[in-house]
Amino acid sequence: MCSCSYRETLVCNNAKIKYVLIKEKSKGDFVRFSDIFTKSKYNDHLCVLPKDCDKGGLYFVIGLDAKVKNLPPGAWIEIRCLFASEDKNEEVYSSDINREFDERLNEIYFKISDDCSIRNNLTAWKIVIYSETGEPLVVKKSYLWVDKS
Repeated sequence: MCSCSYRETLVCNNAKIKYVLIKEKSKGDFVRFSDIFTKSKYNDHLCVLPKDCDKGGLYFVIGLDAKVKNLPPGAWIEIRCLFASEDKNEEVYSSDINREFDERLNEIYFKISDDCSIRNNLTAWKIVIYSETGEPLVVKKSYLWVDKS
């Protein structure tokens, strides 16, 4: 199981990662009642990454203390996960941060897999939000994550 505690190492642009949750979500979790009648998409009220992913699966929910829209243009996110299994060791997931959604949002939903059972083998993780030039803006990692020298 993944450790629930984490350490924050960098802060920039007054943005901090307040919390990280790992959640299983179904497609129905992303549809609001009004969407059924208007046939609109869910991208306006949630920041879901990668942008073109099928919506059901295992997600990192990343809560910021600032609005996602206030991140610098061109910002992108990378999630590194360590798994305790024979078929997976370290996986890296990355995506540009879509800024075309409701301005009030302060959470990013980042899908890492269609297979929710990999959660049982997830032992550590590290999340980095980078500037357009590749400079780390915000870093958060689980308690068990150890950076390689």
